[in-house]
Amino acid sequence: MNNALLAQQILDTVNQLPDEQAREVLDFAAFMAKRNRVGEWHDLQNAQLTALTELWDNDEDEVWNEA
Repeated sequence: MNNALLAQQILDTVNQLPDEQAREVLDFAAFMAKRNRVGEWHDLQNAQLTALTELWDNDEDEVWNEA
């Protein structure tokens, strides 16, 4: 199912709800979007950590670990 069709189905369903329940659906959708962005941020942090581990963890710079 493509995103446009799914969005239309969500809209059709939400239009049948009372306002208070529709707001709950909106809050949940906003939560899901935020959780997805946070997940992407963690993925980026992990990628940076992997890329920089070799740079940070080497014998030449061992002396700086105690600084």
